[in-house]
Amino acid sequence: GKMQSLAESRQGYFEHLLKRAEFVPTGFPHYDKWAHGLWRGWLFVSAGRPSVGKTAMLLQRVMGVAKSGPVLVWSQEMDKYQLFDRMISNITGIAYGRIKNKELKADELGIIEHFYKELEKLPIYVQDSSGVTIEEVRATARRFKRRHGQLAMIAVDYLQIMRIPQRKGETRAQAIGNVTTTAKQIARDMKCCFMMLSQMNRETDRRIGKPTLS
Repeated sequence: GKMQSLAESRQGYFEHLLKRAEFVPTGFPHYDKWAHGLWRGWLFVSAGRPSVGKTAMLLQRVMGVAKSGPVLVWSQEMDKYQLFDRMISNITGIAYGRIKNKELKADELGIIEHFYKELEKLPIYVQDSSGVTIEEVRATARRFKRRHGQLAMIAVDYLQIMRIPQRKGETRAQAIGNVTTTAKQIARDMKCCFMMLSQMNRETDRRIGKPTLS
């Protein structure tokens, strides 16, 4: 690309205005009404303290977004069967604890089998390895796009347990900043949404005095 004046950009800009906005519905009606869904080319960071339901919300979004196209999920804390347990619990209404503890009756197994068949029609792909780098995510997503076409979303659960290389003289915060910058570039290059979960620090609960941006 080269520097362009507004006059030189006029034709492209009006073509851009007439193009349909590219967003992907999440399946959360209130959110989709307010934000239209997740916008292609954007990085979304969903942050919260441990055990507040970040993964559960992500999986609901994954199921909604996968109706619009393939979703690649990197699960670094849970194995893929634990994720499937949660999705199945969500769509069947069978308590997650009972699925996790294998306390299922025969008729419930039948219900799960029925819903799993429905779920497997959705193009959801899961890799459950911890310590992935953002470059590995990019390489896998590129290979997938060449083979299967346009992605709808890339999701990483969660940022702080990625393998984040620190260059000499670089702080951890700067290294994390490089990861999120690269994630944003991937979203733009792939024209898909990138959903990154991030854990907020528990230390903020113990501080007394003026609140800070944790």
